[in-house]
Amino acid sequence: MAGTDLFTHIRYMMITTIPTMILTLLIFLVIGFTYDYNIQAVDIKTVQTAISSSFNTTPFLFLVPAILFSVIMFKTPPLPALMIGTLLCGLFAIIFQPDIIRQFGGADFSYLKSSHIGVMKAMFGDISLHTNNIVVNELLHTSGMKGMLNTVWLILTAMIFGGVIDAGGLLERITRAIVEKANTTGSLVKATVISCIFFNTTASDQYISIVVPGRI
Repeated sequence: MAGTDLFTHIRYMMITTIPTMILTLLIFLVIGFTYDYNIQAVDIKTVQTAISSSFNTTPFLFLVPAILFSVIMFKTPPLPALMIGTLLCGLFAIIFQPDIIRQFGGADFSYLKSSHIGVMKAMFGDISLHTNNIVVNELLHTSGMKGMLNTVWLILTAMIFGGVIDAGGLLERITRAIVEKANTTGSLVKATVISCIFFNTTASDQYISIVVPGRI
């Protein structure tokens, strides 16, 4: 919406996110060593056993994040990078997790057909693996693309709203009032910050408060 590429955006976001992450890690470090835990701790061995009994864990699986990290280092655009990651995960599941593939794809079909059905289900729908550990069961539940639809609909609605007020000349009217008072670099930055805060506090949805100032 603001006309910049993803990696430039990430580079400038690191100025605020890295100090925030360091401060947060320090706070959790202090809490971890000083907090008095009265609740029953999760049995790590039980969790590990439940995972190892359901998954074929092998060091070869680290190839997927390693390849994705390499793709990111080469500054591949987001959509191809996401597609590469999705296809790699599906391929490695077919190779290393045949039991899970048959569980989701159907044991009555050939492995090729089960692989296609299982991978597609993992991409778009609800997937739940059942083990003898409740914590692991909650960890292994996902909704794929279906779980993201509410967010996608909100973004589409916000973009449509931004397009309507742009075509109707409302954005131009708002922008003109802001720019007329922005005579210096400092005043332009101040006007941008104030307008973004205004939309964040008055817009009915977060995505509208992102799209509209970006479009302005």
